[in-house]
Amino acid sequence: MERRQAIRGITILAVGSSLLPSCNFTGDQKASFFSNKEAKQIAAICGAILPVTDEKFKPEMSSEAFTMMAVEECYSPEEKEKYKLGLQTFMNSATEDFTKQGKDQQLEVLKSALSEGADENVRYFVSQTRRLILRNFTTTKSFMEGQRSYSMIPKPYKACIKIS
Repeated sequence: MERRQAIRGITILAVGSSLLPSCNFTGDQKASFFSNKEAKQIAAICGAILPVTDEKFKPEMSSEAFTMMAVEECYSPEEKEKYKLGLQTFMNSATEDFTKQGKDQQLEVLKSALSEGADENVRYFVSQTRRLILRNFTTTKSFMEGQRSYSMIPKPYKACIKIS
């Protein structure tokens, strides 16, 4: 009986060690749904919408990585296509490269993209990107504990308190 368990353990160890080199454990994974140019554009938009200058509130996952991951893994195929169409329309409609503009110009471009007269797909793209950036920032541990006074363990409950 012990011999069978030993053989099973050795087999599992051998299979696991043969599969281990094929695993990629690096954290710098780029979403395959986006090209390099689109990823740089999203990174520039994330930096313009919410520039994190304080290391105390810096999210564990960068805003652009979170945005690309959320779009790729959480959106339906229709939403992905609408998002990508909005991104491509945004990139094509700009007179100059968004990544090379100054912060004030970038903010003006984003404000005009969110206005009522803007293209529907561009407005969807910018609003969804903004929503994802804010979600990434407001769900960090440092923000929850520092700004929202969040505690993993609830405070003691006092059922009977004198009201005078």
